[in-house]
Amino acid sequence: MVKKVGDEKQIKFFTILIVVLLMIFLAVAIVLKNKEFIYYDAILLPLVLLVYVLHRKLRLHLPILGLIWFVFLMHAAAGVMFFQGMRLYDMVFWIFKYDNIVHFFGIFTVAFVVYNLIHTRFSDRCNLGNLYLFLILSLMAMGFGTLIELVELIGVIWLDAGAGVGDYMNNAIDLFYNALGAIVGAGIITYYHNRKYFKKNILKD
Repeated sequence: MVKKVGDEKQIKFFTILIVVLLMIFLAVAIVLKNKEFIYYDAILLPLVLLVYVLHRKLRLHLPILGLIWFVFLMHAAAGVMFFQGMRLYDMVFWIFKYDNIVHFFGIFTVAFVVYNLIHTRFSDRCNLGNLYLFLILSLMAMGFGTLIELVELIGVIWLDAGAGVGDYMNNAIDLFYNALGAIVGAGIITYYHNRKYFKKNILKD
């Protein structure tokens, strides 16, 4: 019980911290007149609050919430942080664009969120095998990735942000990294989901 109370205090603290940081990123985006990231930040802020309100019902414990918050900050920072005159969103790390990394890690995280919602159907006594678990997690996470692309499309149409978002090839590459993140996340979960360490630290049953 003490540990759960401690976790709840940490969750509340980090939720407030993330909201403050997102508000700062939103303010910077407004100053820069970056309509695309004003739009994204305006979506992320209520999402953070929604996740906090629903985190118990959705079984989202501190490790999973940490992944979600990190992804939100990665995305929000992309359009307003600059290093040596280059926007973070435009930076390339080896052969990977920053945006590729955000899409990969974002949908990787979604796979863990999905597992938290459905894991009771894949207990040790369940007849459903690892292949089904892997397929369900992968496809559901990919589906969420497609939803994100639709949200991005709305921004392109509404804000005329096509120049910032990119063309069809950029969209296809986003979907590729979404799929890759889903597959890697689902693979890790499928391999470890019956192990005590995983259940204790990720699910905290």
